Amino acid sequence: MKWLARRDLTEAELRARLERAATPASVADAVVAHARARKWVDDTRVATRTTEIAARHKGLGTAGIDHVLERKGVDETLRETVLDGDEEQPRATALATKERDRGRTAAQTARKLASKGYSEESIRGALDATFPGWDEPAPLETDGDA
Repeated sequence: MKWLARRDLTEAELRARLERAATPASVADAVVAHARARKWVDDTRVATRTTEIAARHKGLGTAGIDHVLERKGVDETLRETVLDGDEEQPRATALATKERDRGRTAAQTARKLASKGYSEESIRGALDATFPGWDEPAPLETDGDA
C-alpha cells in the first residue's frame, strides 16, 4: 500500500504494479477490492485531478488530456464524463498569446497547439484572436516590371 501513500493511482495502475511484482491474480483482486472499498483507489478522483493538472499546468487540449487519462487506464466512459464540457478554447487562446509574445509565428503556434491536443476549431479560434489576418493570403510581390 506504500504505492498509494505516495500518489493516487487508478485501479489499472495499481493492478499493473501488482502484476509487475508477480502478485497472484487472486491476491491482486483482493488488494484492489480492499483499496477500492476504503476509497484509496478512486478512478473518478484520479481522472478529475489529472484533468485539472493537465489543463492548468501542462496546457493540454481535450484530446491531449484524454490521451493522458487513457494511458492511466481510465475507461472511456469515465474519460467522456470528466471531459464533458471541457472549455479548451480559453486555454488555446492563452497559449497562443504566450507563443505570439515569444515571437512565434501563427504557423509555429498552430503546430504547438496541435501537438498539445487542441481541436482544429480551438486552434483556429486562438489564431483568429491572437494573429489577426493569419489566414489571409500574402500579397504577391512584384519586381516593378508590370
